[in-house]
Amino acid sequence: MTEIPPPTEGQATPPTAPPVKPDEMPLEPLFHKPAGDFQSRDLDGLRTLEEGWFVEFKDRAPETSKLARSISSFANSHGGLLVIGAKEEQKTRRLEKLTPVSREAAEQCVVRAREAVTAHVVPAPFFEAKAVEVDSVDAGVAERWVVVISVPKGRHGPYLHSNGCIYVRLGDAAAPHPLADLTQQERLWSESMSRKAKLKTRVESLSEQLRQGTPSIHLVILAEDTVAKADLSFEVFREIALAKHAKNAGTAFDQAQTIDTSYVARRTEQSVEAVSVVWDYDSSRNLHFIQIPIATHIWTGKEIDNRADQFGLGTLAEMLRTRGVGGDLMILNLQPTLYFLSIVLRKVQLLHRRQGYNGTLKLNAAVVDARGTLPFLNTPTYFSEVEATNFPYVLRDVGFFRMLDDTSGWLNLKLEGGDDDLSSHLQVELPMTMAVFLRVAQSLGIAPAVSFGLRLDDLDSVDWQPFVQMFTSVHTGAFSFTSQHNRKARR
Repeated sequence: MTEIPPPTEGQATPPTAPPVKPDEMPLEPLFHKPAGDFQSRDLDGLRTLEEGWFVEFKDRAPETSKLARSISSFANSHGGLLVIGAKEEQKTRRLEKLTPVSREAAEQCVVRAREAVTAHVVPAPFFEAKAVEVDSVDAGVAERWVVVISVPKGRHGPYLHSNGCIYVRLGDAAAPHPLADLTQQERLWSESMSRKAKLKTRVESLSEQLRQGTPSIHLVILAEDTVAKADLSFEVFREIALAKHAKNAGTAFDQAQTIDTSYVARRTEQSVEAVSVVWDYDSSRNLHFIQIPIATHIWTGKEIDNRADQFGLGTLAEMLRTRGVGGDLMILNLQPTLYFLSIVLRKVQLLHRRQGYNGTLKLNAAVVDARGTLPFLNTPTYFSEVEATNFPYVLRDVGFFRMLDDTSGWLNLKLEGGDDDLSSHLQVELPMTMAVFLRVAQSLGIAPAVSFGLRLDDLDSVDWQPFVQMFTSVHTGAFSFTSQHNRKARR
């Protein structure tokens, strides 16, 4: 492999590889292969590489501080591959031989890499690490494992080491750039700020276009850690979007189309122009924008309109009458809205699993056009809260719970586990739904720890069966709800 020339100072794009001959099929370079995809057979390909801008060989695992330097230098530059258990030939910088270790030592090295980044790099860049078995070593030999660490170019640099330096790739080494090096900082910060500004502009534009004065949840999900293993076609998106979420149910979405860089699924209600559930997936940015209108009812002063018996609003109506609450009060019924949210979030999970994405999802959310309304949940803890204090009330719209141009503060949710359903007949995503709700509930004027009896820290130990039953009680074969224009909403 011919050494790739270094980028010039201030260059924002990665160096280019030597030109490919017309009769050669273009292949993804091995140093861009995600570690999770590495197999034993791929190790032979390491002999075609040489240490440089995209590759680094380590005979043994370095101390955590130095390991963090190598990983952050790739993240601050153009990404690359770190192989631990590989010795390079000093003159050619090519792989001389593999120096494998035991499986236990290799797995400890994977853990050490995570600890190194957590302890020494801010913000922590995304990377993948995997212990890979060397086929050429006899099975009876314990030392037959090497560790590959793949680091994509970071999206939120510069990544600062705990020693006060920003490390970048310089030839075959991680070169320090002190904080006084303003040129390097400016390049890295400008790239990061440009991405953040574009993300914020895109989200704000979608949020503004979809707002029609109807109380809604606007949810933003970003899959930002690394490129998915497979491109997602519109046909796959459409298949997932229009699939039934329960055997005896209709579909959550009944329409799918393409708009500029997005795939869009929509649920139409009664008329084409009706406010509806919308899922906009911008495949070029790996960005989801989801609008879910909130089910609404009007308290007339005597009763609650719009199918109140179906949603268990009778107890709330009695409390409103007893306390003499006046009429023309809009009630936000969060139960069916959260049910729809759980369906859409499950579909987002399935979509990225179909892509082979194994990174982290970042979530942000807001409740819009809900000013001057009464939020409602049909849970015992909700009524206990009303008895102990008073009815919750939405004083104003507070926007997204975290800044749009700083995804480090967004909610972090990993795609873990398989595709097993939480119940045999209902395909919903409850933990993620509750995590989102607990973040936005305060903007609705209700205390989530009281209304649901939950806190964000409790999600790992929750018995979800009561929530499955709660959502099932809302579910019908032709599920629908009404969401009305809020006259008190201010643009």
